[in-house]
Amino acid sequence: MSQRAPSRWLLAATTLAVLAVLAVLAVLAVLAAAGLALTGTLMQPLPPPVVAGVAAAILGAALVADTVKLRVFRRLGIHSSRRSQDGRHPGKGSIRACRVDGCTTPTHRRHG
Repeated sequence: MSQRAPSRWLLAATTLAVLAVLAVLAVLAVLAAAGLALTGTLMQPLPPPVVAGVAAAILGAALVADTVKLRVFRRLGIHSSRRSQDGRHPGKGSIRACRVDGCTTPTHRRHG
């Protein structure tokens, strides 16, 4: 058996496939829950404006939580962007150190 790590393309394709399946399942779950609530299956039926209001509140809360998360991650320096706010230095967690102008920032790529 080979001891080589999988290629980045294989990891990216696998990740995208898993995310696509999870997205489809999430959409199906939401549609099923909305269908059950609207038709009165297992409970009293809810009016469509109530179901739409709950969906809008959940979407709004998710957008606010994502915005807060991004700001916190940037503040802590753990955001997933390859470049920092100055646009020159990639993020942390890389394999080797940068050697441009005495820079000690870890990097995978040379500065542009």
